[in-house]
Amino acid sequence: MINTRSIEGGSMSMEVVPLRLQPGVDLRRALEAWIGEQGEQAGCLISGIGSLSVAQLRLAGASEATVIRGDLEILSLCGTLSSDGAHLHITLAGSNGAAIGGHLCGGSLVRTTAELVIGLLPEWRFRREHDPTTGYAELQISRKGPCPPDSRQPLWGLGGCHCLQARLALLAASRRFRGGIAQAAGQRVKR
Repeated sequence: MINTRSIEGGSMSMEVVPLRLQPGVDLRRALEAWIGEQGEQAGCLISGIGSLSVAQLRLAGASEATVIRGDLEILSLCGTLSSDGAHLHITLAGSNGAAIGGHLCGGSLVRTTAELVIGLLPEWRFRREHDPTTGYAELQISRKGPCPPDSRQPLWGLGGCHCLQARLALLAASRRFRGGIAQAAGQRVKR
């Protein structure tokens, strides 16, 4: 278990789990099944490499998956895992070295191996709910148990768990990021 300290002085933990998938395994479905067996409700992919023989990707802006067959190297795999679904992005390269990436869909089969490092977040709960704005099941984040007393003030006018918003302060060190979040929330940014 990795313990870290946040700006507010509270602590959060992450259990890091290595996982290797064998040839022929459906990468996405195996990850969704695995997180469902863990008893945790929040996880993230820290690292993912290996190879696929078939990839099903939903490319940016597309509504259907594109099927790619061949010897495909997994250059990166990242995303969030919850017991009710995953949001996974993958970057692949074919035998000519050209890269392609998108949302990893079911039906993507391991060719030789998939070597994964997964972080389980026992203090958090991830779930997916339909968002009428995007049309997709989007990530909803909440903290298990009470929020630390010093993290109850909402940041940037965003809804959701105030604990998460306090944790986002770690990422808001750069002015550009803070401005981007405020603009995404429809607020004016003072420079």
